[in-house]
Amino acid sequence: MQTRDRYANLLQHFIGGQVTNFEYMDRFDEISIDLNRADPAVDELFRAIWVTYCDICKHKMTGDYAVEGESKKTVLRFILFLHSDFPFEWPTTKVSDFLLNLLSMGLYGKLKKPDPARIDGNEDVWPFFRREDYEYAVAHPKLLNGKCPIG
Repeated sequence: MQTRDRYANLLQHFIGGQVTNFEYMDRFDEISIDLNRADPAVDELFRAIWVTYCDICKHKMTGDYAVEGESKKTVLRFILFLHSDFPFEWPTTKVSDFLLNLLSMGLYGKLKKPDPARIDGNEDVWPFFRREDYEYAVAHPKLLNGKCPIG
């Protein structure tokens, strides 16, 4: 869980505009060295966040790069998950699928047949697997003095 907490903290600073994208990637590399591969949550969330920023030019997540609206709620849900004790129950993304989806601008992911294991989970609350788990985490956050900003 320590790796999840470290990544949640980094993600919060990144989305809040306190560190640049390059600092975020460098610090993630430091975190991923300690990553317990038995828990793929951190890698999966890193991949999901990667599409929200430019990795070519240095910037902070402010102004034109700011994450707002539904995207910000999604990232807050990621942070809530990282601070929870719930396991990551989704199938992991194969690097080849990730790259094919990226190169096809998302078309590959839309055309690929869904993994049967994904059908059981509620994609609306990803990375939580069940809505009940998400609702429990919202009602009982470990941080924020018990007041969840997405509840």
